[in-house]
Amino acid sequence: KREAKTPINEGNEFPKKFLELLPAPEKFNSYFDRALSKLPSGSNIIQRAPPNLRPYLNLSRLINLLDPGYYGYQGLGEYVLAAPIFGLPNVPLLLVFGAGAIMMRGAGCTINDMYDIDIDKQVVRTRDRPLANGVLTKQDALKWLALQLGLSSLILFSLNTPTIVLGLTSLTLVGIYRS
Repeated sequence: KREAKTPINEGNEFPKKFLELLPAPEKFNSYFDRALSKLPSGSNIIQRAPPNLRPYLNLSRLINLLDPGYYGYQGLGEYVLAAPIFGLPNVPLLLVFGAGAIMMRGAGCTINDMYDIDIDKQVVRTRDRPLANGVLTKQDALKWLALQLGLSSLILFSLNTPTIVLGLTSLTLVGIYRS
């Protein structure tokens, strides 16, 4: 039997040797989580923001976005682990995807709060959200949503065509997102 050719065993020993030096994925993920825990939390970022911007950041649930595990950091770690096989990670592209994902999740949270404002007022866990407690109006939320979607669109349309098509088709998920 002939062994199937993969990027690792096509004759180039460098990726295979490099992969042998890396820790197991479970161990790598724990290192990665530990490194991410050193980043500022969402609550620190919100507290340092200008007071008039804080309700908008809370509306986008920025406090949750930077918590390790919440945002899918393991996927990022696995992307970095795959770098020896597929080439070095494109750090600017990772930053662009990260910024776009944060903005689109924020847009989803904004839409959710606009849909559920009456319910949020009645639930203990959600009554302090900016729309439910009256700090922001639906008009404020709509303007914030337009800004988030506009910036996300700028990011999306700077990418290649297959990525744009995939991004546009996923917009329906933003509309039905529930946090």
